Amino acid sequence: MKIHGRPLALVAVLLLLSGACKTAPKAARAVPADPGSTRPRMFWTMRAPGGSIVSIQGTIHLGNAAIVNPDIRVIEAFDDAGTLIAELSDADVSRSQRVIVGLLDRSALPAGKTLRDYLPPRDSAVFEKLLGPAMFDQFATYKPWFMYTVAVVADAARLGYDPSLGLDLALYKRAQEQGRKVRGLDTIESQMSLLADRPFLEQLAVARDFARESREDPHALERLYALYLGDDREGLAAFLETEREQSAAYETSVETFNRALLDERNAAWAERIATEAAKGEALFVFAGAAHFLGKRNVLELLAARGFRELRPDERP
Repeated sequence: MKIHGRPLALVAVLLLLSGACKTAPKAARAVPADPGSTRPRMFWTMRAPGGSIVSIQGTIHLGNAAIVNPDIRVIEAFDDAGTLIAELSDADVSRSQRVIVGLLDRSALPAGKTLRDYLPPRDSAVFEKLLGPAMFDQFATYKPWFMYTVAVVADAARLGYDPSLGLDLALYKRAQEQGRKVRGLDTIESQMSLLADRPFLEQLAVARDFARESREDPHALERLYALYLGDDREGLAAFLETEREQSAAYETSVETFNRALLDERNAAWAERIATEAAKGEALFVFAGAAHFLGKRNVLELLAARGFRELRPDERP
């Protein structure tokens, strides 16, 4: 999903876990349903045209104790599903470190060059403040995608959100404990390509947009988490749309990137989910919440294919 209008594919969290994070992810455990809520947080249930049930959990990739253990109704849907689907398959998660390290070897800037040669000083200062001078200088020898990917995770970690407490990784761990496979909507290669194979000037524009947002609205990330934790779907959709509009106004190539990050993947995901649902088994899908909110989201695309969202009292 996007955090504070910034790119955050699941692979960003895997990148951090492959290096600096020392806490192993734990399996998701059920917590009692909130008596004041008729629906679990960022959770949808749809019926496919053929009758199969599709449960969808919108996640946020860095979490805390309030996020990592979902409502018991989510866990029941997970456990009852015949097929589990996430952004990446469990096999791709297992081999992600090797793929990431290999790509980093190909992402170094030319000898003698660093991002200080390409970023304005005030943009460099944002990253240097967030990461620290030594880490900034180390990461600045790579193409911009690496700097802004790590910076997104570091910004959330600064507020106490932990990549090992993300709901995605907790659900992968639960599946592993149950001896179940997780299928992928993307591949590790496609997610890495989405970050690392974009044109250099586009990557640079995304990095500069990150710095701009950090200066203009330093508390936006806190608001985003509050909207997610409060299950404010309309509010979070509006927040993300505003962030995207501001990024597009700043630099059109950032919107080109966002179309690839969200719109194009949403269309591919809807097709994949529809194909799996047609097989007749109950599905449980978990992926970044931004893909299920706002314009051209996966739920809208599924509805156009004849899927119907169920009310809480209709859920099996």
